[in-house]
Amino acid sequence: RMFPLFALVTTLILLIFQVIREIADCKEKEPAEMEKAKNLWPKHLDIWSWLLGTLIMLWVLGFMGTVLLLPFLYLRFHKESWLLSISLSLGCGFFFYALFALALNMSLYSGILFSKMFD
Repeated sequence: RMFPLFALVTTLILLIFQVIREIADCKEKEPAEMEKAKNLWPKHLDIWSWLLGTLIMLWVLGFMGTVLLLPFLYLRFHKESWLLSISLSLGCGFFFYALFALALNMSLYSGILFSKMFD
């Protein structure tokens, strides 16, 4: 029961540490290096949109829906084959279901969509 809280606190501590390191590095960079960093904005936007999409999918579809759909969408957007996209998505779904639902007997968040459908 305490695992999610422990994971959250650990992640927040590491995040704060990384932000402090990034701010210190930005102050030390030369103007030429700062120009290179401006070219990374499209990549940063891509990363943040995937993170936001993941959070929305977790909220709406729940854990298992996201585990199945997220790898598929990511691989298809990056032009991987259908076979690889489907097989990795199903493999991730099977792994997480076997680990959390069967082996650890944990109830996973079902999301808004599935909780409304099956209530």
